Amino acid sequence: MIELIKKRFIKVSMISSGIILFIILAIINILNYYNTTNRMDKMLSNQVTITADSNNQNRNNQPTGQKKSFMRNQRNKVFYVELDNNGDLIKYNKDNFSFLTVEHIIKLGSNALAKGEKKGFIEDYRYLVTSNTDNYQIAFIDAQSDLYTLQYNSIFSLIVYILGMFGILFLVKALTIPAVKPIEESFNKQKRFMTDIMHEIKTPLAIIETNTEVVEIDYGKNEWTKSIRKQIHYLKDLLDELVTLLKMEEHTTDLIKNRIDFSEILENTLTGFEPIFNKKGITMDIECDENVEINANEYSIERLVSILLENALKYTSGDNKVSIKLKKQNKKILFEIENSIKDIEPGDHEEFFDRFYRSDSSRNSNLGGHGIGLSIAKEIITQNKGKIKAFSNDNHSFTISILIN
Repeated sequence: MIELIKKRFIKVSMISSGIILFIILAIINILNYYNTTNRMDKMLSNQVTITADSNNQNRNNQPTGQKKSFMRNQRNKVFYVELDNNGDLIKYNKDNFSFLTVEHIIKLGSNALAKGEKKGFIEDYRYLVTSNTDNYQIAFIDAQSDLYTLQYNSIFSLIVYILGMFGILFLVKALTIPAVKPIEESFNKQKRFMTDIMHEIKTPLAIIETNTEVVEIDYGKNEWTKSIRKQIHYLKDLLDELVTLLKMEEHTTDLIKNRIDFSEILENTLTGFEPIFNKKGITMDIECDENVEINANEYSIERLVSILLENALKYTSGDNKVSIKLKKQNKKILFEIENSIKDIEPGDHEEFFDRFYRSDSSRNSNLGGHGIGLSIAKEIITQNKGKIKAFSNDNHSFTISILIN
């Protein structure tokens, strides 16, 4: 139980920390991408404005020195091409991009127009499209170094995330021990308390049983001695089941798992229960696939089937029907036992797996049992890496469904 708490604490801490760290690094990378593209778009927009102003000034013979200087600085990084509505070249400017051919520039411009977006990336360039009724002007900026920087930052963020998760795992494991220690001490005290109580109960039970035998020898058996013996056996069985449950919850019992035939186990167990079901007038509907094999502990699965059949035997009422299914479901095994019942609330009933739980309407103590059989069944499924649930689809049926890998 304590080891399970530690694992869950570590799991929750790692998931929470991982999500937060991922969000932080994702936001940083998104902001870097946004700032980089925004800066390039601003430079492209300025270049388009300067080019338009330059064209107007050239036509009016009114040059401006400040704008020419800024234009020269932009042109160190920017080139543009102007195409007509048919995609034919009108003019271009590729200062400081002498390695680009005219055909390549026209191709870049055509591809940018074909995308149908005002701005974006083509090859290693960021582009911006402006248009009027006669032509399109597509400005490009060399984004290779910026894209490389963004890629480097992404890889660096991934490395930081991995190293951060290892660091968090180390810290969480180191801090889990002192954090869980008070719970462990409390649990151990409770376990010792339960063990001591069960030991103390066994001694007087043995004395009562011995005294009952003496009374029966001296005065013969009667209804009182029979009742005493019945209650002694009831308490002994209860103590044994409690010990079993405590060991299973603490995982002190090492389960040896093998490849076993679930179909054969179910068939053999049903053979022993069938006369009892018939005696009580309970009709059984069995749907069992052949050669259903699972990797599990054979003894625990045998006990699981017995517990569930005994549970159905005790609490079947109404139409007195029990439906048993064992099916292959993809890579998993589905095992279900459904019994009719007079009255039950529809929906999930996970409370039936609580120790000593009994509902007022159908699971009363007069039917026998100790109220911990389904708790043991749940622990068996947990140790065999399966899932178990209890539910009712209507007011007249109760189903226990199990999925095992």
